Amino acid sequence: MLSTSQHHGGRSAGRTRIFHLKTEIDIFLMEKAVPQYPGKEGDMALAFVANRTTHLNEVNIKQQGK
Repeated sequence: MLSTSQHHGGRSAGRTRIFHLKTEIDIFLMEKAVPQYPGKEGDMALAFVANRTTHLNEVNIKQQGK
């Protein structure tokens, strides 16, 4: 698993939770017949998706004025 830097506070916490669920995510994707990248490439793809999702959530909260 990839480690995340802790200097982002809550941002890295979301990414860390994603990696704790990696096995469950892999099972879900296999059940849905979604192509997956093996090994390090898959971890990097998961990290990218987690990072983009976290960023979009932060933008959404800012847009709502919270």
